[in-house]
Amino acid sequence: MKTIVICHGMSSGGWAWQEVKSLLEKEGHIVYAPTMTGCGERAHLANKDVDLNLAIEDIVNVIKYENLQHVVLIGHSFGGAVASGVVDQIPNLIDEVIYLDAMLLNDGEAVVDLFPEEILNFLQRLIDTKGDGWKLPVVQEDRYDSRQTDHPYKCFITPLYLKNKELHNIKTSYINCTEKDRNPFYYGIFQSVERAKERGMTIHNLKAGHIPNIENPSLIAQFLIGLI
Repeated sequence: MKTIVICHGMSSGGWAWQEVKSLLEKEGHIVYAPTMTGCGERAHLANKDVDLNLAIEDIVNVIKYENLQHVVLIGHSFGGAVASGVVDQIPNLIDEVIYLDAMLLNDGEAVVDLFPEEILNFLQRLIDTKGDGWKLPVVQEDRYDSRQTDHPYKCFITPLYLKNKELHNIKTSYINCTEKDRNPFYYGIFQSVERAKERGMTIHNLKAGHIPNIENPSLIAQFLIGLI
């Protein structure tokens, strides 16, 4: 039996992991899928000051206040940046980190540093025209659920500063979803897969799209059960 904490992706929330959570719990695992400030049922708390540090604090506090130990931390997509910050702050409570098609940041980097200028310029136009100048709006053609929310853009421009450079006692691995589109918005994910290889992480290839928790929850649940 494992204690699992999931860091969801951009514009998502704990709601997007409920089916996977149920499947994992049927196998005896304890699963937490908290929603970060400004997303999902916490969308009413969104404001221009919500940043990456607050997202990290959201997850750290769940682990601390639920008195969790020996945690398997899963970071999906944007949640990879959050997971890196969480394990940096409370490494004594984390046994394993699994990056699921996730963004891997180096010390001092922000999520935007994984993307080329032309994509960032496009995103800024979206923010200015449809996001009130501070939110990254959900693009209608990419919307997969009505519960998706615009995401405070400061989360993506906040640098991640890491204090614990060496975490040899924590197992890390990367799940590469091999069936995702060559979508320019996934540029940072493709970059992160290469970083995972450079860091010597164990790479697991999963024949699935970028959002397996929605597209095929039973597949990703069984895959995770096999890993942990």
